[in-house]
Amino acid sequence: PPRSTAAAGASIAQGDDGHRLVSVFRSCMKLRFRSLLEGWESLDNDKDGSLTFNEFVAGCRLLDLQFNMKVAFAALAKGKAKAELSDLDPRLGAEEAALKKRLAQHSEARAK
Repeated sequence: PPRSTAAAGASIAQGDDGHRLVSVFRSCMKLRFRSLLEGWESLDNDKDGSLTFNEFVAGCRLLDLQFNMKVAFAALAKGKAKAELSDLDPRLGAEEAALKKRLAQHSEARAK
């Protein structure tokens, strides 16, 4: 079960840069969930292995974060339409590949 983020909830000044906001998001994910991977999967509503802006915003609300989410998402996704797990932590590239493979297999199995 998810852990409480009551102490982790943060309100960040609107002038903060996106990389700092991503760092706060990452830290709150670590506090709320057992791992970044678990948290990512929890926020990934359409189960495609990446986060859309809307999924990111829902995740920020779940984590009680109040900051400029457009700036934070742009920094996280590096200008792409969707953010990848490796955007959050580059060391999770292997986990990201395994997650996407597992999700694709699950999607194929449901389609049959």
